[in-house]
Amino acid sequence: MSEKSVIEDIIEAAAKHGRESEPDHEVGDLQDLLRVAWKIMEPRQRIRFWNHDTTTELLKEWGGM
Repeated sequence: MSEKSVIEDIIEAAAKHGRESEPDHEVGDLQDLLRVAWKIMEPRQRIRFWNHDTTTELLKEWGGM
């Protein structure tokens, strides 16, 4: 199983949950998984994620930085 397919499966599962219940469940599911991913990351991985160009760009776009 490729890394991309795992991520796409997670996104699709959250989307399906939103379609079958309420749309905000999709966002909530993804927020929960992001929190889990952050929790299990090593400090070095967290820094790498935080400093990644895409993370920085998206946060600026969203008004988070």
